[in-house]
Amino acid sequence: HCRCVLVAHIDVDKMAEEFDRREAEIYADDKLGRINKIEPNITKFLKEVSSTENSELFGLEYKIKSKESLVRKIISDSKEKRITLKEATNQINDALRYTILNDEDSFTNKYFKIVEKMKEKGYNIIRVKNTFKQDVVYKSINTLVKNNGDIFELQFHTPKSVEIKEGGLHKLYEIQRSLNKEKDYKKWEALVNKMIKLSNTIPIPKNIERIK
Repeated sequence: HCRCVLVAHIDVDKMAEEFDRREAEIYADDKLGRINKIEPNITKFLKEVSSTENSELFGLEYKIKSKESLVRKIISDSKEKRITLKEATNQINDALRYTILNDEDSFTNKYFKIVEKMKEKGYNIIRVKNTFKQDVVYKSINTLVKNNGDIFELQFHTPKSVEIKEGGLHKLYEIQRSLNKEKDYKKWEALVNKMIKLSNTIPIPKNIERIK
């Protein structure tokens, strides 16, 4: 009798998971459908702006989050924030994301020039996160940009910060993601310290404190 109840309970959990996944897939398809419509114009514009400022628009092959990755994020955000799958989908702003590269010397000046050119064309920065500091896990300028009601992510990196992000940092992050923070706390913390040590090798761009 007990075993039957246990099996039934597991089945209910599996069914709920499957139901969530199917619902998340519908929302992901909707979001990606919208992104595929707006992306070509945004990409064209950012290519022009980057080119004018002798900046590199980097990693365009990764500009759109894969459906699998988006579904996973919708489900995990929904659980973590205790919100519906639909709310979680609406709060994801990096399904379309871009990266612009400039060296440490010209980084800050070019950032302001690019932002100015974007504003002229109706692209408004609605959030800026500057993590170019010592003793942090991840260094970048991470912005959210709004255009015609649509929001996408635009990161500003140096060649060195993107190299570290894509290389050693990504490997450590993948290991950390497979851990349970509470159960594997010591391992988790050790990885954080490794990430900080690695990020501290990235030179900080000149006058970066002006970006806020």
